[in-house]
Amino acid sequence: MVLILWYLLWSTTVTKHLLAQTGETGQLPPPGYCAPYNGKICKHYLNGTGQVWFNISHDNAGGWLNEQITTRLWAEMVAGLKEPCRSAAEKLLCTYAFPQCQLRNGHAVGLPLCAEDCVAVRQLFCYNDWALIEDNKQRGIFFKSRGHFQLPDCESLPSFRGTSPPACSHAKLTEMKMEEVTYDCVKGRGRFYQGTMNRTKQGLPCQHWDSQVPHSHYRPPDVFPEVQNAENYCRNAGGEEPSPWCYTMDPTVRWQRCDIPVCENVTDSDDENIGVKDLAMETFFTPKFILILSAVGLTGLVMILLLFLLCHRLYKHRRGYNPTATREEVNIDLDKLPNNMAYHRTGAQLNPKLEKLEFPRNDIIYIRDLGQGAFGRVFQVS
Repeated sequence: MVLILWYLLWSTTVTKHLLAQTGETGQLPPPGYCAPYNGKICKHYLNGTGQVWFNISHDNAGGWLNEQITTRLWAEMVAGLKEPCRSAAEKLLCTYAFPQCQLRNGHAVGLPLCAEDCVAVRQLFCYNDWALIEDNKQRGIFFKSRGHFQLPDCESLPSFRGTSPPACSHAKLTEMKMEEVTYDCVKGRGRFYQGTMNRTKQGLPCQHWDSQVPHSHYRPPDVFPEVQNAENYCRNAGGEEPSPWCYTMDPTVRWQRCDIPVCENVTDSDDENIGVKDLAMETFFTPKFILILSAVGLTGLVMILLLFLLCHRLYKHRRGYNPTATREEVNIDLDKLPNNMAYHRTGAQLNPKLEKLEFPRNDIIYIRDLGQGAFGRVFQVS
């Protein structure tokens, strides 16, 4: 409760400050500010693109909330998509969550998505996936991590063409890369082929892209410059197919690919697939995960060390008696050794014939222990 009151007070103070600077007393400015993107999930697409807009009402901690929602949606929705849909969805999601920022009348404004990018994703890159999301929406099924994000309405969005300054946040999904344009051969999937081939591999003439006869069609949408004023030439707008293609003039054959040679000394590239990048590792290896992994590793190392020490002790125990080494290290007074019942002294005298074989006790020099037998300890002497 205290946090909410503090936020309302702070927001009102900021608004009054902005109004005092501009001298306006009418409608309140949108509660947001411009700043460079400093998050992780969208850094590949947004770093170096200028300032983005942060919504104070939703992102009162420098975009933290939108960062969390985008990260969760990335795992729940985007990770399961296939190319070229995945890369397009990633870029559109990042542009939606962190739109380009523009100053209008001294106030920071976040620009909406561009209609061209939205239509390209909905009608080409992610046609089936978008249709499934809309169908689930009609049935009341939503992504659990969507937060305040909403599926954009493409028809209500502004166009990026013919507006200065820009009226929308352009994700550049329909951008024509002039350095990739070819005319007599294809690079990769041939997305930017702009030649005049107008027949298929089987020699069928191509239908004009702006015609609906003999085949009615809606793909590719006219938001792609590759098919604008393309007459009936083979094209692969958006890189949808492995090579350029066209609708045919044969009513029984809807479409076919065209026979265009591959450019020499050119390897396949993912550039035309909207900059496909694998961010799973970076998303997966969070600081929390690294900390847990380090703790598990340290615990495993300690357990291995303890197991080694235990095995060492068991091995030493099984070896049994460990005799002493040399006579320099041990001096034993034989007179102090305990009596052994097997060799118990008696008052009986030795046979006189055996007395000559008796070795003087004091002349015995201890060398080392040999072990322990049934009659007691055995020593090596000299």
